[in-house]
Parts: sequence; C-alpha cells; structure tokens
Amino acid sequence: MLLAVYRKYPSRLRADFQQFYQLNLDDMSVKYTVLHAADLAANLPATSRCMCALEPALEWSRQDHLLAETVNMLRILVWAQSKDGQKGRNRPKMIEPPTSRSRADMHKEEQLSADEYRAQLVRARKEMV
Repeated sequence: MLLAVYRKYPSRLRADFQQFYQLNLDDMSVKYTVLHAADLAANLPATSRCMCALEPALEWSRQDHLLAETVNMLRILVWAQSKDGQKGRNRPKMIEPPTSRSRADMHKEEQLSADEYRAQLVRARKEMV
C-alpha cells in the first residue's frame, strides 16, 4: 500500500505522516524502516488525505451526510407545496454524497508488475537483515 499511495499521492502521504505521526518521509530508511512506514500507511485514519483519495466516500463525515439529507428533505418539502410539486414536475436536484469506488477499480490501480514486486521483496529483506 505504501508504494501505491506514494506513487499516486506523494504530497498527501507526506502531509498525513507529518500530521498523524509527526514523521518526515525523507527520514524513511534512516530514522525508521520502510516496513515501519508501510505499517503506518496501512493504518492511517479514515479521515486522512490518503484514505479519502483512495475511497471518496470517506470524504464526508456523518455530520456532512446528515446535513445533506436535511437540505434534500427541505427541498422536497418546499417543492411539494409548490404548483410544480403538486403536478409532479421540475423535481429539485438532490445533494449526492461521494460514491465508493469499486473494488475492481482499486485493485487495478494497486497492481504491481513482477519486477516491481521482486524489488519490494528484496528491499524488505535487506531492511530485515
């Protein structure tokens, strides 16, 4: 996950590590190992920049969902009292929350070539020694 996120969202990963762990990514493999960084990246909170980029549905908090639902219901109530509402036309547009990405789309982006996978394994073994 660390490599996939670093390739796609390097600045977000850097900001998340700084905010949540007070770690500088430039110190990786000097002050802490790549395996340590991979564990931290995999456990970033749902509200982190990286997690929201990976899963757009996480961008909204429960409060955001409730506010959107409230606005949508108010729009429906006002519309229902209007002439258009009584005739069932010109229905108001609803606020849509961010949608989840499909698992297939996420796996396609995170797939590594055989050479990249081997390089990661070699790097991890070297750090373990």
